[in-house]
Amino acid sequence: GYPAELGTVVHSDLFYFAKLCFAIFVDESTGYTLVAQLERPSRAQLEIAVKQCLARWSLQEYTIRALHADHENVYGSLQSFLYSKGIELVLSGPGRHNPYAEARIKIVKRIASAILQRIPYPLPASAFPRLIAQATESMNFRPNHRTGSATPRELFTGKKLDGRKMLRYKFGDIVACSVPQNQRARHGTNAETAIYVGRDPVSPDSCRVLLLDHTPGQIVSRTTLQPLVPTPAILESIKRLATSNDDPDKPLLSESFTRLDGTPIADDPLLPEFTPDAATPPSTDATTIPPSEPTVDSV
Repeated sequence: GYPAELGTVVHSDLFYFAKLCFAIFVDESTGYTLVAQLERPSRAQLEIAVKQCLARWSLQEYTIRALHADHENVYGSLQSFLYSKGIELVLSGPGRHNPYAEARIKIVKRIASAILQRIPYPLPASAFPRLIAQATESMNFRPNHRTGSATPRELFTGKKLDGRKMLRYKFGDIVACSVPQNQRARHGTNAETAIYVGRDPVSPDSCRVLLLDHTPGQIVSRTTLQPLVPTPAILESIKRLATSNDDPDKPLLSESFTRLDGTPIADDPLLPEFTPDAATPPSTDATTIPPSEPTVDSV
């Protein structure tokens, strides 16, 4: 069917990758995709993710009028919350899945798996949420049959890709980064080895890196990076970190929630066009819960 107006209809579902739980949100009009990590598939955690989704849409002055999801208890438990925001909750019929969300989940997992196969080391656990963020952003930077020559991200944000910044490094690249001036005395060095895991959403001129030297496994922002050849010693240190039990693994939000933690990679697999399994929106055979209030509150 004809897609909804930009930013008005969102499709959502939960999925797992590397034993971590994520919520995905897909704009029906463009296929623009957002992902957030959940500590567990609970009402409280999902509500936090939905609030961040609403905040992200609000930054672009979009108003979500309907949220489509599978007929699952965790989504049904958000009924009152969505009512208070003036959002219509549309649950798929029993035994049916949301085709928009399902299609994007498959591609996210495919890209993430391809990145894991490309990098020459086991990825530390603290980087897995950012790996999913990377895979999500890679989709957002690829045109599809609904966006024409533009990308979902460009249509959603109204901003073009700055290739010089966004494509300079690939997720998983080994880099040397400058230690901040106020930390050099404590660390006794001006540079440290790290893994590049994406751009910093708060500071456009900074990058996010996973440290390997002084506080292994910690993800921080750095402004000056230089590519490094991954020596056997570096690869061995990453392997030890990936197999340790001390590696931090905290939930975080992807760019889609104002925290851009992934960037498109030059050699990820060619993505198929965004083609849901069903030709019509999943309102057919669906349970529709209309909003009780017409006004959408600000988040």
